[in-house]
Amino acid sequence: SRVMIGQETFSTETDVRALSFSDNGDVTGEVVFAGYGIVVPGSQDFGYDSYATLDVKDKVVLVLRYFPEDAEQKTKAILARYADLRYKAMAARQRGAKAVLVVTGPRSPNAGETIPMSFDTALAGSGIVAASISGAVAKGIFDAIPGKTLQDAQQALDSANPHVAGFAIPNVTVTVHAMVQREKKTGNNVAAYLPATTAVAGVAKPWIALGAHYDHLGHGEAGNTLATKEDASKIHFGADDNASGSAAVLAAAATLATQPRHRNVLVAFWSAEELGLIGSGAFAANPPIPLDAIAAYLNFDMVGRMQDNKLTIQATGTSPAWAKVIEQSNIAAGFDLLPSPIRISRPMSRRSIRRACRA
Repeated sequence: SRVMIGQETFSTETDVRALSFSDNGDVTGEVVFAGYGIVVPGSQDFGYDSYATLDVKDKVVLVLRYFPEDAEQKTKAILARYADLRYKAMAARQRGAKAVLVVTGPRSPNAGETIPMSFDTALAGSGIVAASISGAVAKGIFDAIPGKTLQDAQQALDSANPHVAGFAIPNVTVTVHAMVQREKKTGNNVAAYLPATTAVAGVAKPWIALGAHYDHLGHGEAGNTLATKEDASKIHFGADDNASGSAAVLAAAATLATQPRHRNVLVAFWSAEELGLIGSGAFAANPPIPLDAIAAYLNFDMVGRMQDNKLTIQATGTSPAWAKVIEQSNIAAGFDLLPSPIRISRPMSRRSIRRACRA
């Protein structure tokens, strides 16, 4: 990938990198700075539109990564939902922009750095050329405005008035070249079952299921690593997330194998959870057994770091039976339980399986 500003070309990965969802191609256009490039729908009862006063048709849009740094927590929570890079690219495309460039501002984490190439679940592009540029490239664009810097622009956007308007950058024409080669790979869930030891012919829902995802972050290729820069490319073992959950499911299955079982037990290990619940979603979309035959699904995720004897159990509101079952089961264990009655749609569906696998 490369960016040309006038006659100057930037082509190293430290200066420009196509975003994973970018369309391939070359585009040339004048530059418009659109702040954080965020558009919050009116249905959120919160007005924020980085494009409110801008005409970006056939332009190259430059936006900041993330969202206003100094906003109140409540405001940040709303803005964060619409700060995803693909969403920003979509907002620019819908307004007729030719391309979108993203820069990490000087007041943000990883200031001035390009964004690592990350996994994207959509095999198709976003309908617009999209690239990340360094602070140095952004400076080359802002140099066309005497006395104005990216630092100044971000400071104004991060102020108490986050609705500061963007602006066109005069006398600057930028050419953006992006080329993304997409690879499709196959992951594998691992599933087994323990048959019931008693007849289940009259049981309405003759299955229970135990599951955990067995993937982690690889070498941090997806860009969501929390490792230091020195360790970011090393193998991420995922002892807690989620070797611990996988081990718990194995241990539970081994115990159940020695006991009488009044229902069939599905034991599942999901692939590609870290990439967007892909493995469990594939199971729910094409289940080997009817989903409405499963009486309960128990998901185990990050159970390896007990603190102060506290155990969090999510989705306890999905059945009135859980409270009593959990209370009775905890008599011997003696955990300080932290139930979270998140309700999940019933009967079991693709959506409910995927949501349960977040727990």
